[in-house]
Amino acid sequence: MQDRYVGDAGDYAKYALLNALAGDERAPLHLGVLWYLFPNEGHNGDGRHIAYLQHPIMAQRDPETHARLKNLVTSGQRSVDAVQRAGLLPRSTSYHSALVATAGSPVERATYRARWFREGLAALKAADLLFFDPDNGIETPSLKRSDYRAGKYVFWEEIEAAWATGASIIVYNHLNRTAPATVQTAKLQTAFVDRLPGIGLSAPLLFRRGSCRHLWVIAQPRHAHILKERIMGFLAQGWDLDTDCDLTRSA
Repeated sequence: MQDRYVGDAGDYAKYALLNALAGDERAPLHLGVLWYLFPNEGHNGDGRHIAYLQHPIMAQRDPETHARLKNLVTSGQRSVDAVQRAGLLPRSTSYHSALVATAGSPVERATYRARWFREGLAALKAADLLFFDPDNGIETPSLKRSDYRAGKYVFWEEIEAAWATGASIIVYNHLNRTAPATVQTAKLQTAFVDRLPGIGLSAPLLFRRGSCRHLWVIAQPRHAHILKERIMGFLAQGWDLDTDCDLTRSA
């Protein structure tokens, strides 16, 4: 995640989904957010997909979230700190917003990353749902852990550690150009099943606006039924009308 992405089209779907999954105050699931905050970069046009803010049909999908994001963008408050202060997510939400990457030697970066994650997991220990929001997504085989840009990925060992706490997890993951979306989805589905014991629900929601990305919802058995219901309720709001969201699930 980078501050400059706040309010982008992908951000809208993300916050709408997180609100739907966490639920209302009558039956809440405590949400914890690991931002994986990476310093802003300026080498590309990412973060400029904001035309949806002018579309009435898009606004109807989640009017409150749409209005709050529009206010942040038009007022120039595009940062995760502004998101937290604006109440875009439930009031009970916990956050870990320290920068995920630091300069220095490979050893210093690795030491910092391990401490960053331990502190994040400790800060969010009360969460029922843990949301991983890396810049790019889940680590790839070619990723060098010693690289500064490793801060743009979530490591499998971090996902596994979070799962072991008993929380259900949501993982942001960009697709790449190595294979069709169906192939990448199936490969990750297998990886989640192999690495996380006792999955009650695995739901990869595929959003195609702006760029192609998944929001994976991986539920502990005790959360599987309610999260399945909330995912279907979310889709019923119109998120699948333009084929920008596709759901495949397996219990």
